[in-house]
Amino acid sequence: MKTRFSTLALAAALPLTMMAAAPALSDDLRIGLSSEPSSMDPHFHNLGPNNALRQHIFQS
Repeated sequence: MKTRFSTLALAAALPLTMMAAAPALSDDLRIGLSSEPSSMDPHFHNLGPNNALRQHIFQS
């Protein structure tokens, strides 16, 4: 009886500890670039900052 109670207590506590260890979610994406991109469309301006932003977004 004692081992059954211990097993049930452990089974009940395990999901709670997993929820507490979950990382916080964020809605913002922050990328450090050398200069501000002029466009999100790589076909509009084929410049370094635009290509760096495109790589950060589409390579992840």
